[in-house]
Amino acid sequence: VENSGDPWENFQNNQALTYWECVYLLMVTMSTVGYGDVYAKTTLGRLFMVFFILGGLAMFASYVPEIIELIGNRKKYGGSYSAAMFARYVPEIAALILNRNKFGGTFNKHGGR
Repeated sequence: VENSGDPWENFQNNQALTYWECVYLLMVTMSTVGYGDVYAKTTLGRLFMVFFILGGLAMFASYVPEIIELIGNRKKYGGSYSAAMFARYVPEIAALILNRNKFGGTFNKHGGR
């Protein structure tokens, strides 16, 4: 839509976007990041983006009950605990507690060595 321009403007306000720039625009828009480096300039492009966002919101809203059900069915303390799983983090935790970095030095309170 953006590459062709608006028909009532004699196709004057078009822009040359590649396929991947369009995919990037859609992903940035759907993730609500909105960097602003690529944006819709044509009226048709903006109208398409409005419907694209509304469609995405409707699709997300349809999954909300399933997400709530998954969270609601899980017990608060229902997960499993394995000492072996925790044991692999003991050296890292000890280094943090003893204030040592992985290069062998120590850090002082002001961020230096």
